[in-house]
Amino acid sequence: MVEPLPWHLPAWERVQLARKAGRVPHAWLVNAPAMSGLDIFVEALALALLCTAEDAPWPCGRCRSCRLGELGVHPDMNRLTPEEGKSSILIAGVRETIEKAVLSRQMAPYLAVLVTPAEAMFEASASVLLKTLEEPPVGTVFILATTRPSGIMPTVRSR
Repeated sequence: MVEPLPWHLPAWERVQLARKAGRVPHAWLVNAPAMSGLDIFVEALALALLCTAEDAPWPCGRCRSCRLGELGVHPDMNRLTPEEGKSSILIAGVRETIEKAVLSRQMAPYLAVLVTPAEAMFEASASVLLKTLEEPPVGTVFILATTRPSGIMPTVRSR
């Protein structure tokens, strides 16, 4: 089971407050220094959004959603990363991810889209994603993970 690391707890508490209040934003920009466990935090965040256990402080690890998420086969979790052997996220990958994001959720409370590293999007790729961030599909949450927020288009950061 994926759980936040001890130094993630202040940020994790803010995430939990948003979830409990029913005020989960359509996008989160998660910024952390390199080697801080950013990948662990965003994975836990995505799994927490998919978890169907009531009032679990983090992904329960027992429900069907958690088990599928940990195996990397959850139908409501999409990952947008550079293709193997590439260092940037290509427009085709963004378009494919957006096509999946507009589909209805299959089993979880949310559809989670992990964009990592978010700074790997060139301006053209980021512009394609920006249109969806401006008018997000209902129930879809984009989680943009970065160690270098200055590498993300300002218009994407502001959404």
